[in-house]
Amino acid sequence: MSKKNPPGHYCKICGRIRANENFSGKGHAAHICKDCQKLPVEKRNELQTINKIMNLPFWLSKEQISWLKKMTKSQNKEIAAVAQEAYTVRFPPKDPRDDYKEVPFIADELEEFMDSLMVLSKDGELEDINTLLSMAAGDIKNALGYLSKAMEDLAGEYISLTPEEEEELFPIDDIGILPFP
Repeated sequence: MSKKNPPGHYCKICGRIRANENFSGKGHAAHICKDCQKLPVEKRNELQTINKIMNLPFWLSKEQISWLKKMTKSQNKEIAAVAQEAYTVRFPPKDPRDDYKEVPFIADELEEFMDSLMVLSKDGELEDINTLLSMAAGDIKNALGYLSKAMEDLAGEYISLTPEEEEELFPIDDIGILPFP
């Protein structure tokens, strides 16, 4: 099925879709309805500019951005206000808290805070949290080392088993399947 166009014509001044009867002979070609043709030229231009600003796409070309910036400095207060609002929506002011230059200062403050933290140990003495964290990391590293050594020893013992020892440790059924316990 084909898409149906709405009946009538679009007025580029007021932005409404009006019936054919609301346009004069010159209005059809210029896309200006009879009501808007009756307005003074200054008011017509103002409404047309506001309509153009309101109908701008969200992603703007370089030309549209420069035109919108120019409209924010318009002599007409209404046009300037609408243009400023549209510009602010598309390009919000930068939040100074988002500045990447402040990140190292935050990291320094966090490091100072971590250095100042003290934890009550099992012995009832205050200990530095960094010392405890580094000790815990060392303990984990040692535990992983012991596990790795145990795995190597176990693998070495398994590889050095004779077939008889292997059958004794891992009995296999007549069908070749390990029995269920």
